[in-house]
Amino acid sequence: MKQTYIDKKECIKSGFVKSRKGLYKLSALEKLYTKGRLEYGDKKYMASERFAAGNRLANDWARANAGLLASVWRDVRIDGNIKDQTVDIVMQKQQPYLMAAKVVPHEFWQIVRLVCIENKLPEFDENMPLRRRTEQAYLLYCDLCRGLDRLIEYYCRRKTTNGCQK
Repeated sequence: MKQTYIDKKECIKSGFVKSRKGLYKLSALEKLYTKGRLEYGDKKYMASERFAAGNRLANDWARANAGLLASVWRDVRIDGNIKDQTVDIVMQKQQPYLMAAKVVPHEFWQIVRLVCIENKLPEFDENMPLRRRTEQAYLLYCDLCRGLDRLIEYYCRRKTTNGCQK
């Protein structure tokens, strides 16, 4: 495979950012945050709070699925039974994610999952007029912000020591 040089404009366009620690690629949620797309929705929450709630959901999901199969299959006995404590540990790791996912209404879950968990931005049909694509993007980002608002309320209810003083 031949490696080619990517110029600075192309690098910025694809989402790479240079920081003190080095060069890294922005997540979909970070891209939306830097573009100001998390400002929509209820005015009592700021974009930084929505960003933090989306990151927390992504972290809960990563913790719930980290080594899931390895931890279950490692303790399978010859007779096919699984040790009870392994199942309990897996369920404890999955519980925060499942409870947070339950809080987000079904109407908003698709875009919240796409951006926070799958780390993708919504794609629009290029054959549509620009105005229609802009309208669809606005509606999707409003739904994303409303879903993240529900997550903020949920996480603030769970722990009031997180800086959630609403």
